[in-house]
Amino acid sequence: MKPYKDAERLIVDIQQVIPLPEAAEYQVRIRVKEQRERAKRQEQSASSAILARFLAEIQKYAALKTDLHEGCFPKTWAFTCPANASVASTYFSYSFHQGNPRIEFWINRPKDETKRIFDQLVLHRDQIDRQFGEPLDWQRNDDAKISRISLGIPTDLTDETEWPDLIERLVDAMIRFEAALRPHLDKLTV
Repeated sequence: MKPYKDAERLIVDIQQVIPLPEAAEYQVRIRVKEQRERAKRQEQSASSAILARFLAEIQKYAALKTDLHEGCFPKTWAFTCPANASVASTYFSYSFHQGNPRIEFWINRPKDETKRIFDQLVLHRDQIDRQFGEPLDWQRNDDAKISRISLGIPTDLTDETEWPDLIERLVDAMIRFEAALRPHLDKLTV
């Protein structure tokens, strides 16, 4: 739009500018990106709701099988239980990263203490794995503050008919996991 003054009159010259092809392509890419992001948020919201229900079911079932879960607290992606009252910031956890359930023992202390605790446990790795009944995944994570020992149990959480079997397997694995680690946790020095 360009305004012009002709004596007492104001004249406005209006010309339509057609966007360049690149601008049109850019606008299409922006719309597609927004649609994908909206779909992803909806999917994450549905996944969060499924996970929350699944964690509640674990909590109910586990309470019938062990007292390990007393004092536990649910998070959006995990159900976490303090592991050792004498060594703060050590936890047993049912964790669900990217929909893959696993049981974990993790250490989240200052980096040097975390590595020292992990190193005390790894000295007994063969014995712990043997008592648990299968090899565990030992992750020292040298560059991170957190180290962990875990076991993944691949499954599809969206099939709720599989939940009872999966929950039983997870809780059973956690009970065996805690039993294999407990003698060594009680001897930790920080």
